[in-house]
Amino acid sequence: MKTNFLFTLLTAMLFLACGTQNNDSKSTGVSEYKSTGRPAQALTYNEVVPMLKYYDDMKRDTLRKTTLNGGNDTRVNFYRLEDLKAYIAYVEKLAMDKNINITGINIISAAYPQDKKYGLKQGYQTLIFMPATTINGKKNVSFDPLYSGKESPKLFAEILYSKFKYSFRGYHPNTAEKKMRSASFLQSPGDMESSAANRTHISPPY
Repeated sequence: MKTNFLFTLLTAMLFLACGTQNNDSKSTGVSEYKSTGRPAQALTYNEVVPMLKYYDDMKRDTLRKTTLNGGNDTRVNFYRLEDLKAYIAYVEKLAMDKNINITGINIISAAYPQDKKYGLKQGYQTLIFMPATTINGKKNVSFDPLYSGKESPKLFAEILYSKFKYSFRGYHPNTAEKKMRSASFLQSPGDMESSAANRTHISPPY
């Protein structure tokens, strides 16, 4: 799909937007930040240009095959600064209430299916935000604080598998994990809320 450029750029943007959290905000779950200077995630133009060129040369034409009417795939995902801050504050509060430490945000590649309900977005790539934490020593694991228990993160991949029979990145539960699931959690999902975020402006097609 996309090169690592989008992920690197969005990660840098999140750090630039947020900086370092004030101690006062931790008690309320509201994210208010002060900049501490240029973050390590910020790129130089000498790093940016080769990634942009490689995308043009090696990715762009291939991805045209997947979009509506063969147009260029999404190149820019726009997020309002206030939306980024509001989302971070929201998931921090959810996790804080469960005594779970959010270590970051995973930015996951996805694409809109070829379905009329998506309009011009059909076939175009998008990005999904998901909170991350450390589980059993494994870092940067996507989880959903909405469905997590106290100090017990619910894996994003587990929800996808148990509720929708979708194996995210090859996830498949072992026997012990299957036994731990409650019957209520395995019922039909309906229109199930999540801690994921998207709702972005993508260009192309807009």
